[in-house]
Amino acid sequence: MTRAGILLVQAEKVALIERHRGDLHFYTFPGGRVEEGDPLQQKVIRETGGELCLQVKVEQLIAITHFQQTPQYYYRVNVINGKFGQEKGPEMMGLYTAKNGTDQASRLPEKDLLRNDIRPKSLLPVLEKLAPGKCPANYLELEAQD
Repeated sequence: MTRAGILLVQAEKVALIERHRGDLHFYTFPGGRVEEGDPLQQKVIRETGGELCLQVKVEQLIAITHFQQTPQYYYRVNVINGKFGQEKGPEMMGLYTAKNGTDQASRLPEKDLLRNDIRPKSLLPVLEKLAPGKCPANYLELEAQD
């Protein structure tokens, strides 16, 4: 199923979702599955609100990657309001079954990204293009992550 997510870097820290699934511990970029007919940018706004407790304005499509032949769209966003980490989404509040594990909003320093399991890894080089004053003219089509 199609996914839409965000790339948000503030004060040299990257907004991520820390996930624990059984013995697995990894980070993903905030976002979620897009249902049929659900506008991508609206999904990004809702997911960012639920996972990070931030109101955002979608600025630009930055990258498209694929997981199991399904597209994943990642957008640059600008924070309008909110306090990072006061999650409101059910997955963030532990309202799902234990087999789904736990999710928590997190900010990792950019210098620590390569030391952690970040998914999808193909987005890590894209973060450099989000530095202040830099912005890619077109979105990047990245290698599949299966």
